[in-house]
Amino acid sequence: MTDGSTWLYCVGGGASSLMLAAALSKYPVLPGPLRIAERKANLGQAQSFGFWVDRPHSLDHLIKARWSRWQFSRQNTESTVHIGERQSYVLIEGADFFDWAALCIESHPQMSLHLNVEITAPPKATHVVDSRPPSLSEFKTYQTFAGIEIEETHPPDPSMVDLMTCMHCDADSLLFLYRLPKPNGCTLIEWTAFGGRPFDMEKLVRMTQESAPSGRIVREERGIIPMGVHQLSSWGTPIGARGQMTRAASGYGFKAMWDWAERAAKQLIEHNEMPSHPIYPAWVGWMDQCLIQIIQSAPHALAGIFSTLAQRLSGDQFADFMMKPTARNALQMMQAAPKRPFVYSAVGCARWI
Repeated sequence: MTDGSTWLYCVGGGASSLMLAAALSKYPVLPGPLRIAERKANLGQAQSFGFWVDRPHSLDHLIKARWSRWQFSRQNTESTVHIGERQSYVLIEGADFFDWAALCIESHPQMSLHLNVEITAPPKATHVVDSRPPSLSEFKTYQTFAGIEIEETHPPDPSMVDLMTCMHCDADSLLFLYRLPKPNGCTLIEWTAFGGRPFDMEKLVRMTQESAPSGRIVREERGIIPMGVHQLSSWGTPIGARGQMTRAASGYGFKAMWDWAERAAKQLIEHNEMPSHPIYPAWVGWMDQCLIQIIQSAPHALAGIFSTLAQRLSGDQFADFMMKPTARNALQMMQAAPKRPFVYSAVGCARWI
């Protein structure tokens, strides 16, 4: 070890660092101490993680709810409903995940979590992972969201997720409503914007408040997620959003990060090596880049693109491409997608759409 003490140093206490530590906590003896340093005074809590799963998962114990039906719609049009035969859309609460990860770290004698610590220079350790969040200026495109969780007197149908409904273009962004009805009678209602710059957060908050039914507010969440980041300098191995572990085309990343963390933990223990990057094939990056160019130059086309994909793909096909694309479902997506926007984007002429 470089400094004689630290084996693995995690710069930043975000989800990706905590996942790696949690995956390593399954091993009773590590080659050396693991240290996590987070500049904030506490770990993130007021957020939730939604994603698809198609088989039993090692984080199943954290899943709060799951749905096999989700729907899409453009503003003032009928909905397209997807039914997952293999795939289910699931929810993990941020508080549950962060509490569980902190307990995994606390329970391991070789691990330590240090909050309210500012790291100003690359730390010395055998392995360093860097999960510092990119700054807004380093994003390629932006997913801005504002949500409210409401305890409703008369909750909606708990078996259906509004994944992307009321889609419409506002100036230079695609806007859509995301609604998750939970089994406990609470509903998460969230407006989201995809755009080439951050959307007006206060406007998004007002839209969410106007869409929310009457009831007790349980919590609120808001933030900006990168949809692609520029190449960044990093200390050691970049992970999380910094390591482009979130899909540029969608912002999904939670499951991919956990799958990477389990693989990384195994390789670190067995070979004392960090797995290579990136976690997505180059052709996925190329396809995502085409969509990014459309978001940047022709956001007015996005509602039509997502509506067409929803109508032409099955629920499993859509979820497969969002979570773990293969050559087969990439071909299905390209066959289903409207041709004009992607052809123009592929040749660098998205502004002509």
